[in-house]
Amino acid sequence: MAVMHIIILIYTHRSTRRVHQVNNEHTLQSIQANQRNNRLLKHILFLFVVFFVGWVPIYIIGVIPAICFFINIIDLFWYNHELRKYFQLKICPHATQHA
Repeated sequence: MAVMHIIILIYTHRSTRRVHQVNNEHTLQSIQANQRNNRLLKHILFLFVVFFVGWVPIYIIGVIPAICFFINIIDLFWYNHELRKYFQLKICPHATQHA
């Protein structure tokens, strides 16, 4: 959605620059074109804010289960000594034999 809005904005800006080059003077048309660009930019920003506000809760819900998942994993390693020793033997078998 953002890409499409950027393409629209670039197309409008290029169109306005072409009109300015042809007229090459500050007329009522050029002032109206600048106002049109400003209104378009404000509208695109408004649509982006609405899009962002609409999708943020879904992302927050996704982040909360991920955080809970990592807390459970940390808790598992922190309190399960047998599991910790098993992984220590698998990852670093030489370090535990010398100790």
